[in-house]
Amino acid sequence: MACDAGFFHQAQACIDTLTNCIAGIADSAIDIAFVAIGLTKGQQDWLEARQVLIFKGLRELPCFAGAPDHAYALTCRPYLPWIFPGYDG
Repeated sequence: MACDAGFFHQAQACIDTLTNCIAGIADSAIDIAFVAIGLTKGQQDWLEARQVLIFKGLRELPCFAGAPDHAYALTCRPYLPWIFPGYDG
């Protein structure tokens, strides 16, 4: 998933829901990957404490000239195999 600091509360709810659902299924595990867009240190720490894979290299991705940073959440999808190699997503 991807979002900026202002939308992070929704990402937290999503991550908590996913991990709670998986916890109820025996022998199940998932890896959660996150494209961090201007997150605070506290937000990044929250993700790391939950072992979420975090991509922080936004400037390595192409973006439309003059687009705000949150546009990366809308345009990063084609680059996910490069951002998180080894995953089918």
